[in-house]
Formats: sequence, C-alpha cells, structure tokens
Amino acid sequence: MQARRCGSAASNLGNVYRLGEGVKADVKLALDKFKKSCDLDAARGCTELAIIYHEGKAAPKDEAKAISLLEKACKLKSDAACKNLELLRGKKP
Repeated sequence: MQARRCGSAASNLGNVYRLGEGVKADVKLALDKFKKSCDLDAARGCTELAIIYHEGKAAPKDEAKAISLLEKACKLKSDAACKNLELLRGKKP
C-alpha cells in the first residue's frame, strides 16, 4: 500500500512538472516522475506515460510501448487505461 501511495505522489508530481503548476514546466522531469510512478504500480502514472509515448511529443513516439503501458495500467484496474487501450488497438489493422 505504501508503494502505491508513493506511486500516486510521483504521478501527481509528474503532472505538476508537465503542466508547470507553481514550477517551471519540465517535460523531462515529468517523464521521470511518470516512469517512477508506473514502476511503483500506480495506474495513473502508467497511463500518463503511455499517452506521452503515443503522442511522441515529450519522448520518441512508440506505439508498442504505449500499448504495453496501457496493458499494465488496465491490469491495475484503470478504466481510463482500458478504454484507451481499446482505442489504440482499434486503430491497428
């Protein structure tokens, strides 16, 4: 339980850096915090990281990695991740 709380905190911090709320926006720090969050099994961090890899703006575009991260988040009971996973898979031929 403690690790998951830390994962949520890391995800929140990732959003702070991504959006520049109260600090200078820093996509590299945001990416680092989302990775940490996902490593700690926080579904939201995995989902945010997947979006980054899907969009290819703050990191190189990597659909396979985005799908893998969404699968992990979906297994962690994230409805948003499961829906996004369906959408990404629907795009595939």
